[in-house]
Amino acid sequence: MLPCNIAYYLEGEEFVVTKLKLVLNVNAPNEADRAYKHFLEVISALANAATPGALRNGNVLEIRADDAPLFVNGYALVLRRIEWPNGIPGGHELAFTIEVADVAVSAKDDRSEAVK
Repeated sequence: MLPCNIAYYLEGEEFVVTKLKLVLNVNAPNEADRAYKHFLEVISALANAATPGALRNGNVLEIRADDAPLFVNGYALVLRRIEWPNGIPGGHELAFTIEVADVAVSAKDDRSEAVK
């Protein structure tokens, strides 16, 4: 088993992706800090490529696990932490998604409220 790894999932139709999900599996909690740093670099690059304007400071995506969605240019960006209560002690995953946002919801949400 790899200590920590990233998997990706795509949803959509034949020529259109409507949801992209990257999952960091933390199988070795003692490696978590290094894995988080690398995962943040990966999701920052992805967010910048997929949704220009997502990086407010130009370098790193400002998002925290389990915060409200971050709405950027018609997309919802979300980071969730999911614990593994019956698995590896301290093991968990971080799931980052970029999804086409519900227009009614994203229009009334202010970006500054979603980013802390």
